[in-house]
Amino acid sequence: MKHGFFSRNVAVPLKNIFSRFPMAAIFSLGFFAFWSYYIFVEETPEPAEFYFSLTMLFGFFLSLSIELLCEKYKNNAVVWLYLAMGAYLGIFYYFNYNTSTWYEENFTMIVLRLFAFGLFPFWVAYKWSDATEVRYDNFFKSVVSNIFLAAGISIVVFLLGNLAIWSVGQLFDFYDNFQLFDFYRLNAWWSLFSVTLFSSYYVLANFPYYDKQNTENHTLTKAENFLIKNIGVPFVVLYFVILYAYSARVLMNFWNWPHGIISYLVIVFSVIGYYTYMQSRHIEGENRMIIAFQKYLPWAVFFQLFMLFYAIYLRIEQYGLTTNRYLVVIIGGILLVISLYLMIAKRKRLVMIPMMFSCLALFMSIGPWGIFALPKTLQYNDLIAKLEQTGRYRDGKIVTENLEMLDYENSQLIIEKISYLCGWYDCEKIDKLFGGSIDSNLTPYKKREEIIEKLHLQETVYGQREDKIPKNIITYRFHSSTENNEPEKITGYDWIISGANFYKGGDAYSRNKASSIKFYAVMEGNQLNLTQYGNTIATYDLTDFIKQIMENYKTTNQKPDTLQFIGTSEKYDIQANINHLEIQENTDTQEFDIQEIYFDNIFLREK
Repeated sequence: MKHGFFSRNVAVPLKNIFSRFPMAAIFSLGFFAFWSYYIFVEETPEPAEFYFSLTMLFGFFLSLSIELLCEKYKNNAVVWLYLAMGAYLGIFYYFNYNTSTWYEENFTMIVLRLFAFGLFPFWVAYKWSDATEVRYDNFFKSVVSNIFLAAGISIVVFLLGNLAIWSVGQLFDFYDNFQLFDFYRLNAWWSLFSVTLFSSYYVLANFPYYDKQNTENHTLTKAENFLIKNIGVPFVVLYFVILYAYSARVLMNFWNWPHGIISYLVIVFSVIGYYTYMQSRHIEGENRMIIAFQKYLPWAVFFQLFMLFYAIYLRIEQYGLTTNRYLVVIIGGILLVISLYLMIAKRKRLVMIPMMFSCLALFMSIGPWGIFALPKTLQYNDLIAKLEQTGRYRDGKIVTENLEMLDYENSQLIIEKISYLCGWYDCEKIDKLFGGSIDSNLTPYKKREEIIEKLHLQETVYGQREDKIPKNIITYRFHSSTENNEPEKITGYDWIISGANFYKGGDAYSRNKASSIKFYAVMEGNQLNLTQYGNTIATYDLTDFIKQIMENYKTTNQKPDTLQFIGTSEKYDIQANINHLEIQENTDTQEFDIQEIYFDNIFLREK
């Protein structure tokens, strides 16, 4: 019986998909439906709902792997695997993730687990009882080809569909006059359909059967043969020539540190090399260059890993273990194990490569040895040790009283630890360490400045090393913790104007900008100049203003919530709302100088 176009190209493939991979198909459909809803209702998903959509994405890869296991063992009694999968995802996302804020750690964990689960289908179907590796080689090649083909076709569908939607929108004025919804959303929806549902269903519909792979001969098209022999292998050889040439340069100048990027290049080139290694097995017996490539690549990677470990050791020894360095060490370790295995093993089971990387990604995302947990613990311990050594931590508490300015080198070590532990979003360890002495509501950047001030640390500002700060100079930083956008003391103001942020030693402002604006506020030293088209028309002295701030701070030990300067001149009254103020005190002369000042709104009234 002949099938019609719809039956042959839509109905039958969908039937096969839901018959072979029912859960993976449902997860993919659920992910697509979830985001389709948010495209058309014009809402942003809540964090918990967003993580729920990620649950469906992870579920797609896990269920695909589980259903491949069903085919492998010819056993349908795997309900417990689905229950374990659901329990894992639920526990992980709702208890291990912070659903109130999008942390960098969350993003990294998502990438790690997607990488791990995405590699599962490459090795879970493997049969260890196979007499040769030919069947797995063909299976691996078929899966990779299927993924690349799905990506290419989905891009074509994405472009052609959006072109059709754009044409209709332009010709019939739907982008301006469509009543049901914003017509641009149809473009977004089609893009979502192309890159998620269509591509995933194409992969599922054409996913190869492991048992049906050729067990005697490698299958390779002419195009694949050409890509491997004439592009893949020569470029991998070139990459390692570059690495070994640089290694020779390092050995000849051993007193100079190798570039930090060498560690990442070794990893990237090694991964590309081993991917090409897996693909080139299909033509190993046909080409002497391929035979040599298969024989010597593991050795080339093995010896190059010494450069990786040397470069990363120098930086860990000097600066401590960070997430990036930990990642380099772990991946380097896996590459070392893979290289040793391929150098020693008589039967080289290439399934070990995706399996090791998959398990590594899971290993690094859980427990106290995780990619973020271990570096944070070590950095925190190093910070405590350095604070104790410099007299800033005693009996389990931070010491901030009676401190002299710390030397530049030790200051930098402490600041680096604090900056690492208090990144853009997460300052939990630092908040606990400093207890109530640091306002937990401050941004991480402002917390860092408060800590530097309290611990009397020297820092680098705007790229200039401050290693010659005399002991009689103390820096104080103040931040406005309230909104300063409404006038409080000047009524009937005439203009809201802008002010140039100022830091001493840098360009105070752009003169071109000031000359093109009717009114502009510019700092010079402790004076605020009001300009009109670049010409100064009034000057306000902030010396008494900053003295008053310092007197109040030293008397009450409390920083002001609001920083607001009120000035008067012959013709104009001004109210400058300040967001950030840095003052330097000379303890010998009792003089105060403004080092930095950032403005919010400035209100101006003409008399």
